[in-house]
Amino acid sequence: MLKKPTYDAKGNLVRQYRSVGVNSGDYYEALNYGYDAARNLVQIGYPSNINLTYTRNSAAQVTGVKLAIGNKTATLASNISYQPFGPVNSLTWGNGILLSRTY
Repeated sequence: MLKKPTYDAKGNLVRQYRSVGVNSGDYYEALNYGYDAARNLVQIGYPSNINLTYTRNSAAQVTGVKLAIGNKTATLASNISYQPFGPVNSLTWGNGILLSRTY
């Protein structure tokens, strides 16, 4: 049976199901989405207590990404900055390596 996605009152997708075929039939996993007051995506929840969290600046650009598995958290990217016309200027990967772009 197909499971339908769920939306909040603002029309944001808050739960989506993906089908995983197994020998005994279809199994559905839920993906959960969280938004800030400006309707920007700030969290994705995966099965097995895995969560991605996005921090954003006042222009709604992503400035950091964290991964949580259970009670352990790791920074995937931080200090993300942008050029005035939109592309990423620089960021620091979770291992401390700096990525810098020039256009």
